[in-house]
Amino acid sequence: MRIQQSAAKLGTTRLSWIIVAIFAVCALAACGSGDKTPVPAPAQPVVKEPTAPADPTLRMAHAVVSGKAGASVDLKYDVLNKPEPGKPVEIDLAVIPGAVLDAMTLNVSAMPGLTIASNAEGSFGKLAIGEVARHKFSVVADRADVIYLTVTATTYAVGVTATRSFVIPLIVAVPVPAALSTPAASGSAQEKK
Repeated sequence: MRIQQSAAKLGTTRLSWIIVAIFAVCALAACGSGDKTPVPAPAQPVVKEPTAPADPTLRMAHAVVSGKAGASVDLKYDVLNKPEPGKPVEIDLAVIPGAVLDAMTLNVSAMPGLTIASNAEGSFGKLAIGEVARHKFSVVADRADVIYLTVTATTYAVGVTATRSFVIPLIVAVPVPAALSTPAASGSAQEKK
C-alpha cells in the first residue's frame, strides 16, 4: 500500500512538472522570432481642405432686438469694411425667419451722424423657415463715434402683419497714421549725437 501511495505521489509530481514544462514551451514559442509579419508604414496624416461652413451666417454677429418681440425673425450682420468718417461702409444683413412668410420688407434707419448711402429698403417674397434672406446697404459716417442703425423687419404671413426692430452698433474711428519714427529709433538717434 505504501508503494502504491509513493508511486501515486511520484506520478502526480511528474505530471505537475510535465504540465509546467508544456506551458513554458508554449509561452516561449509565442514569443519566438521565427515568424515576422511586416510592420505597416505609418499612415500619412490626412489634410482636410477647408470646407464652407454649414451655416453661411456662422461668422456674422447677432443684432440686438429693440422693444417687444414681434415678428418671428432673427437678424445677423457683418460690417464688410472698417468704418471711417467720410468713407462708405458696406453692411451685409442676413434675416432668418422662424415661420413661413408670404413676404417680408426691411427698412434701415440711422441716428444723426450717419447717412444711408444706398439700399435703405429691401423686400423679399415667400420665405421658408430658416431660409436666409440677404440684403446689403452702405452708410457714411460724418464723425468718429459709436453710431446706431435701426433695422425694422415687417413680415406678412396668412394675412397677419408683424414687425420687429433690431439695433446694430457701428463704431466709427479715425485711422491712426503710421508713426514717423518708433521710440527705439528716436532713442538711438539721440545717443549718436
